Amino acid sequence: FLDRYYPYSLLLKRRFVTQLIRHQKSVMNYDYLFANSQFTRSIMSFILNANFTNYVYPPVDTEFFKPVIKNSEENYVLAMLRNNTEPMYQAVQRIARAVPVKIVGNARVEGAVTLGRIPEQELVELYSNARLTIGSSMQEYFGYSTAESFACGTPVLAFNLGGAAEMIDNNKNGWLVETQDEMIHRVTEIFNRGYEEGMRENARKSSEKFSIPASTEKFLDALQ
Repeated sequence: FLDRYYPYSLLLKRRFVTQLIRHQKSVMNYDYLFANSQFTRSIMSFILNANFTNYVYPPVDTEFFKPVIKNSEENYVLAMLRNNTEPMYQAVQRIARAVPVKIVGNARVEGAVTLGRIPEQELVELYSNARLTIGSSMQEYFGYSTAESFACGTPVLAFNLGGAAEMIDNNKNGWLVETQDEMIHRVTEIFNRGYEEGMRENARKSSEKFSIPASTEKFLDALQ
């Protein structure tokens, strides 16, 4: 299980072991320990040998990230890809051959539109008007792009790993896949066939658990 997130080669490196020991000692100095997801809480409790107080999702401003639908016939899949070294780069390349893709980040993919870094208001519009958002990371402990996409009413297709696995209710507010080949197949299928409009409503409703009031209330409750 751990090898999916911490390859054995990394665990055996002296630098990693040294940092791990230092962090294990450091967490003993705190009265409260919070994780940013259930997944993070479980894995870091094991790695650091520490009892976490609770998990609190990083808040998303759901008053800012909200559905902003423009009158446009443009259809596309939205992906977050920082550069060409990302593990999902080749998969996004294959997806771009089948459906229109817009990329936020600096990755250059033939057939896709690379937007680089963009203002947040433009990001809200991109999320809102996308057919779906691809969770293009395989190692996210929480997943801001998933939470922000939900807040904008757009379903997310992601790997059944990490934070996405607890955020996505399969076939309700998004879809979970196990492999890159499955992801490529599902993106094409969903883009061409569409999905029930209720999924967008479910996605928006799902964002309530990441809202500033919800995360603040959970944090304060844990301190009492």
